[in-house]
Amino acid sequence: MQAGKKDWRGTFSKQEWMALGAIGLFILLFFKPVVAGDGFGYYVILEGAVRDHTLNLSNQLRYNEVAGGEEVFFVKATGTYASQYAPGLPLLSAPAYAVSLVLDDVSLFHVQDEFFLQERGDILIHQASMALTSLVLAIVALVASLLLCRQLGLKQGGVALALAFFGSPMIRYASYDLTYTHAAEAGILAVALYFFWKERPVWQLGLMMGLMTLVRFTSAFFFLPFLGYFAWKKEWKKARDMVLGGLPFALAIMLYFQVQFGSPFATGYTSNPGYDAKNFSFVPFFLDRVLFSLGGNPPGLLWWTPLVLLGFVGLWFLKDERKWVLLGIVALMFYTTASFFEGTTGFSYSNRYFAALFPITVIGVAALLQEGKEWNKASWVLGAYGFLMFLFVFPIDWGHFPGFLEVLSYWLVQGHLPELPGVLVEKLGFIRLLLLK
Repeated sequence: MQAGKKDWRGTFSKQEWMALGAIGLFILLFFKPVVAGDGFGYYVILEGAVRDHTLNLSNQLRYNEVAGGEEVFFVKATGTYASQYAPGLPLLSAPAYAVSLVLDDVSLFHVQDEFFLQERGDILIHQASMALTSLVLAIVALVASLLLCRQLGLKQGGVALALAFFGSPMIRYASYDLTYTHAAEAGILAVALYFFWKERPVWQLGLMMGLMTLVRFTSAFFFLPFLGYFAWKKEWKKARDMVLGGLPFALAIMLYFQVQFGSPFATGYTSNPGYDAKNFSFVPFFLDRVLFSLGGNPPGLLWWTPLVLLGFVGLWFLKDERKWVLLGIVALMFYTTASFFEGTTGFSYSNRYFAALFPITVIGVAALLQEGKEWNKASWVLGAYGFLMFLFVFPIDWGHFPGFLEVLSYWLVQGHLPELPGVLVEKLGFIRLLLLK
């Protein structure tokens, strides 16, 4: 076997190891182990369930002040306190969090406790459990995406992996904001797609998609492309088995809704006193905002991570008829993001929900890299562009949702570009710990 060639049965190729190494180094440098943003909504469930052994989150009310938002609210129907967020990531993080509680007895793991208690509501070792859980699933997404490229016969999987990571929202949510759910979703989806292509028992596919739905409820839509494919092929037994594989998670979600919100059909969003029915629509009126918004909420995909859109185009070049499942998932992601909350995402880099489709982006880019020099050049240019835009957004504490033109003006018109290396260094994990930032 020639040096540098892939060994299907063995380790990764040199190209693939280089891609994994570059991504790993980036994550190591910018890994943030503390809870932030929406992460507080998941963390209150984790702390309440594992430490306090209850889903009544009255002891977690302090996080409303820490997070500067209503992470915990009172539910009239049950007379208890709850979070509107899904329980999937807290459930996955429970083993690591339980270990962190045991590590309380080891002085080595008490790092600036007073600071983290004041700034984040809990000590570092506890918070890190959720970030580390997401990190493990992010690594699963990387490895499974490479294996998917091999399964599809795509020869540039390593390059596609690096381009998709550095040129998509995954770059932030697999390193700096791991307590959001997006890296975990990407890992679960990658495994589900690998099972699908390897033709593993279909109940296992249903199980993975059910787990993904437990992490983010709108992922239930992603059952439809698989079921549609099985119906098209008249493989009714597979469709049934997939439904059966996901059924335990559907029942678990309904039971969770019953306990938390008083009805198996009442979600955290609809039970929140601040709920506004106008935030939801059956028609994706806000697709233009998801794609083209120049504002910061939502940040349009086209302006921040156009490589993601190019990757979706690349799916057309796949010779495998199962590409229609991938395209269906993409279409449904556009539908959900354009139908809920007027396309908004909160503070994010690009439209953060598309980080969950990271393995699909990798496949699409890998397919394009085999379609000639022009597509190859376009992939590299847009990947590099996405990384550059991330560097412009990432290191500044904007204090609001920065728009595309505002960010360009800050760096290129107002003359702050020479400051970029310095502010990036301050975002390094060990520097942030030393400076307590």
